[in-house]
Amino acid sequence: MAREKQETDCLARRIEEDCSLAACEFAGIDFESAGTEQGSTEEAIQVGLGVFDGGDPEKVDCLFRSYLAPTKEVVWRAGEVHGIGPNDLINAPPLRDIWPELNLRLGGRVVVAHGVGTEKKFLRAFPMHGFAPWLDTLVLARRTLPGLSDYSLASCCAALGVIDEASALCAEVEEGMEWHDALFDTVACLLLLRSVISSLGLWDLPLSGLREMGVVSG
Repeated sequence: MAREKQETDCLARRIEEDCSLAACEFAGIDFESAGTEQGSTEEAIQVGLGVFDGGDPEKVDCLFRSYLAPTKEVVWRAGEVHGIGPNDLINAPPLRDIWPELNLRLGGRVVVAHGVGTEKKFLRAFPMHGFAPWLDTLVLARRTLPGLSDYSLASCCAALGVIDEASALCAEVEEGMEWHDALFDTVACLLLLRSVISSLGLWDLPLSGLREMGVVSG
């Protein structure tokens, strides 16, 4: 019953456009995929989730990570990037079984990702999910961190000095996480967001202000 009430509360939360960033809750998400061969559909094989409250941004919690069962083998090129292999996927649940965790953490919050297209694509498995608005830290970084040689998540986080904190937070779940682990990338993305908002003093900015910058959609 407690779990059902939590999920109902998630659906009841609403995000107003004039809500300040300090009054918003932010939920990060990242997927790693099996990769694609010509003519095939890409599938998720790992998901990471995390949350922070704009009113208490130093606390990044509600961390969740799960491997996901694909219907095909991991493409070699993808495995070389994220290091996820067949042994990691033994007894992994299908994506549809992760719905309660997705709903619990994403529902009623600003959903955050670094390049939101990939995450939106995998969430099409739940066509009526209603998760919105979306905040793209890739767009945010390009608007607020001029002069970087590239805007990969790793480069942005290095420029902001938040990689060690991401490692420490993820170590609470499992030691040794690195880039292209879905949870590590999720946490790093949230820390990027928090760092930019704090360094530029944007906590009083309404969510609509980021929408006008092209950072928020949906």
